[in-house]
Amino acid sequence: MSVLATSAVRSRVATAIGALSGWRQSRYAPPIFGMDTGGAGGRLHHSFSVEAQGCFASPAPVSQRQRLGDGVRVSTSIVVRFAHRLRADNQVSDYDSGLDAVETIITTVMGISQANLHIVLDRVQPPGIAPAGDYFLAELRFTAEHRLALQ
Repeated sequence: MSVLATSAVRSRVATAIGALSGWRQSRYAPPIFGMDTGGAGGRLHHSFSVEAQGCFASPAPVSQRQRLGDGVRVSTSIVVRFAHRLRADNQVSDYDSGLDAVETIITTVMGISQANLHIVLDRVQPPGIAPAGDYFLAELRFTAEHRLALQ
């Protein structure tokens, strides 16, 4: 397995989701996505963020050494957040559509090329509703296993 930077992992996930019809990556930094839904004028609908929340070295037997030229095997936590509009006159149906969007994101991320990368679904957080009641906010967590360069 060749080395793959954490930014490349995040970018691969964002590119896959961005290729879905009607979806676009938020221009805001991933940790603040969804904090301010007021006045978005519908621009938040089907926008998403992909955050790499850090990585840790995968456990290896003591007999294995970390060789600078080979890199180190790591697990990176990837968080995908997205918003789905809830119309005032049809919130239950739109909520169900938001749940369907969760499944679409899962299948899209799990379908990413496995070249130098292995992604597993970690968990789906319970969906939230924006304070104004106009957006379904979802958070999905994946673990990406890859090699990180040491030199």
